[in-house]
This record gives sequence, structure tokens and C-alpha cells, in this order.
Amino acid sequence: MKAIIFVLMVFGAMGSVYAHAEKSLILLDTISVFNDNIEYQVTDSQTNITLNISTEDPRTIQSILHHGLTVYFDLKGKEKKKVAITYPKEPLKMAKKPEAAPENDFQTEAEVMQMRQDIKTLVDDYFSEDAVFLCYDNTDYFNVLLNRLGIIATYSYNVEDGVLNYQLTLPKEKIKEKSKQDFSKLKIGVVTAQQEKSSTEDRTEDFGSEQRGPGGSGGGPPGGGGGSGGGGRGGQSQDQQPPMDGDENGPVVIDFWFDAHM
Repeated sequence: MKAIIFVLMVFGAMGSVYAHAEKSLILLDTISVFNDNIEYQVTDSQTNITLNISTEDPRTIQSILHHGLTVYFDLKGKEKKKVAITYPKEPLKMAKKPEAAPENDFQTEAEVMQMRQDIKTLVDDYFSEDAVFLCYDNTDYFNVLLNRLGIIATYSYNVEDGVLNYQLTLPKEKIKEKSKQDFSKLKIGVVTAQQEKSSTEDRTEDFGSEQRGPGGSGGGPPGGGGGSGGGGRGGQSQDQQPPMDGDENGPVVIDFWFDAHM
């Protein structure tokens, strides 16, 4: 009789563990979105939102490293820029930029690995730990490794695969304006940080310039409006997005919003 009771207790414990594991799986939901050489992955847990941004495109990697990213969260789904995290706070000052070779230029395996190693050195040794958290009317400057906000932000680079990854985790309560707000309409925006800072200055310069070609005020990097003007789309495949300044070898501008489906 005791043996039977013991077996029932064991099966009961196993059922409890299984139910707990099943509940954990339900509480964790992940979606992936692809746009212009970048993968955006959002993981929803009971208390946190985790965003992973990854790319292996050399020009996109260079743009992210040099300018940083601003990530916006809009619970109403209207793409309002009232809640945001910018990391790093200031652009990375690169003495040596990892340049992407043109597609028709041949690179040896050693050259590719050296470029990747240079990128990893930048990420591991030169990236700032300072970030900015904008939440409606409040602005907090914080350290991504040690802060009281519960926000974690890290860049990492895989030399073997040539993939740059940015992971951002923040508590859900930090982006709520009201305690009872839900996340069903949440939209996330990802924008090149330096581009966001200089947009007002660019528009002022555009009004005073008579030599800027059409499309020059589209929000591209400062000083990028010369040369080929606003055209340059011909001959590109549909899955490639030309830089907003029309120079196919210029920096990549990131400006993308998507539904988090939470």
C-alpha cells in the first residue's frame, strides 16, 4: 500500500512540474520580423520585453556601430516617440571603420576575418556603457550594466558568422503611462540614433540650400545629399533598400516600425 502511495506521489509531482513548464512556455512568446537585412525578434514574458536586433550586412553593421540605435515603444500603436532608449548615448568615435568591400571586389578569407576581428574589437573594447531612457516627460541617463531601471542593453559580435546582435531588455512597467494599459497595440520603432539627433539641423540646412538635389531632405545622414542626388534606385533588387541619400555605397539609414503582436 505504501508503495502505491509513493508511486502516486511521484506521478503527482511530475504532473506539477509539467504544468509549471507548460505555464512558462505560455508566458514566453516570441515573434520575428525581417526588414532590409535586419532581423527583429521580440520576446514577451510576464514582466519584461526583450528585443533582439541582428544583421550580417557589413554596411548596416557599420551604420549601427557608428551611429547607435534609438528604440521606441508606443503602446497605442501610433508611432509616437514618447518612450525611447538610445544606446549608446553618443556616437562611437571610430579611428578605424570596418569598411564593406564592394560586391565586385574580391576579398580573401584572411581579409574577411581581419575585418570581422576589427568589428569585434570595437564592440568589446570601445563601446560606451552610457545610454538614455526617455519616458514621456522624464529623461534618465543610465549605465547599461548597472542601473536601477532594470534595463539591460548589450551589443555582441560573432566573428565566425559575421553577425552583430543588439539585445535590449526592459520591464513592461517602465513604458506604461497608466497602470492598466495593455500591450496588444504595442508598436516598436528602430531608428539610427545619430540620424534622429541631426534631423532638425538637416531640415534647416535644406531650406537654405539651392544646390541640394530632389529628395535631399529625406532624413539621410548630414552631408550625404551631394553627388548622385535623390535617384539611384535603378538596377537594385527589391530586397535591397538604397540609402536615403541615393549613394549605394553610403551609410545605411534605419527607420522602421513594426507591430509587436503581444
